[in-house]
Amino acid sequence: MACAAILALSTSPGAEAEAVSGTVRVRAQTEAAIRLEDGSASLARVSVQPRFQVRSAKGWRAEVSAQLVAAPDETGVGSIRTYSAASRPVELGHDGRIELDRAFVTFGTGDQRLTLGKQSLAWGILDGLQVTDRFDPVNRTEGVFGEIRPQRLARWGVRWQAQVAGTRIDAAAALDPTVSQLPQASGAFAPVAPRLRAGLPGGAATLPLTVAARDEYLKDATLGLRASRTFGRSEASLVLISGPETEPVFEATSTPGGPAIALRYPRRAVIGATLDRADGPRVWRVEAAYIPDQPVNIRTAQPVASESRPRFLAGLGLDWSAPGDVLFNLQLGVDHIDAGDADIVRPETDVIATLRLQRAFRNERFWLKGEILGTLSEGDGAFRPWLEWRQSDDLVISAGADLVWGREQGLFGQYESQSRLWTRVARTF
Repeated sequence: MACAAILALSTSPGAEAEAVSGTVRVRAQTEAAIRLEDGSASLARVSVQPRFQVRSAKGWRAEVSAQLVAAPDETGVGSIRTYSAASRPVELGHDGRIELDRAFVTFGTGDQRLTLGKQSLAWGILDGLQVTDRFDPVNRTEGVFGEIRPQRLARWGVRWQAQVAGTRIDAAAALDPTVSQLPQASGAFAPVAPRLRAGLPGGAATLPLTVAARDEYLKDATLGLRASRTFGRSEASLVLISGPETEPVFEATSTPGGPAIALRYPRRAVIGATLDRADGPRVWRVEAAYIPDQPVNIRTAQPVASESRPRFLAGLGLDWSAPGDVLFNLQLGVDHIDAGDADIVRPETDVIATLRLQRAFRNERFWLKGEILGTLSEGDGAFRPWLEWRQSDDLVISAGADLVWGREQGLFGQYESQSRLWTRVARTF
């Protein structure tokens, strides 16, 4: 149930009143899962997400949203060590937290808009494959098996959107050094593949792990620009991003207690382009990005080491309203790092494919969905079927499975032991 109010504001006696409408919505969700390997509970989480929106007849709007999350340790609510002090959630014991998701105000409509506050933005056009979509950090608590992929983290900053001579300009600055959220070390989806652990195998003893302080608000600001233009049935864009890498590298460091390993997020630049074209019931999508200074771990005689190497990313996607009312989404992505003479800890080239099918039944009350994710270069992947019952506009009940296969060295195969059956109930008030 939504609560709505119309407020009359005036700046002085006799001044014209300004109409402002406000809406409050609260989403409550429970999630549970059992691990197929041993039948133990691998997910038990409750979240409450209130959202307050205000809109003015004079062209400004504001939104404030938060979430309260509670989950036992193995499910985890994620580590908060990668947050800046300005964005860090408030912990409620070891298994809960309260977090301010978004808090922003937008001025202007039409050709120009200015947004100030805690916000997120998506600049990619592929579904979950991060090629040019690299402005925001993401929540990696459940790897790629969460409800939303990628689950972007909002940060404090400013965004300006305008139409200039037929070109849409989108410029943003995130003055908040928060980087991607990691799972707890004991979490179900803590990385075990050596490629994500500086080459160290899963289960190997390591030095104490620290995270570099996230308090350099100007030095670690993320700056971005996206310019888009429409050509008939096609739209092309150029994307430029400069900011801290969202995927950490491991570096040796020292602490008062002795040697340690630090997770660091060096700056890097992203130069990207996108193109999508509508073709009847089909939409073709292409993305490409070049990162000239990608930080990556390498194998040396030292415990851990890293250097910067050129990185190339490309993706091709097809959205198709297929016969039989089937929604079809196919994507192919290539991620290549030019290792040169360096012995990098990850493969030089990853080839990733995703296929998603979904169909509605009974006036869109029931949705049957399925997704296959795979690293073609590694031979690992996951099959994710699920059924969604939209009992009403405010109540959605889902049940499905995450079935993973592959070797521990693979992006997906490292989570083979976490194959699970899950259920989710979401209610909006």
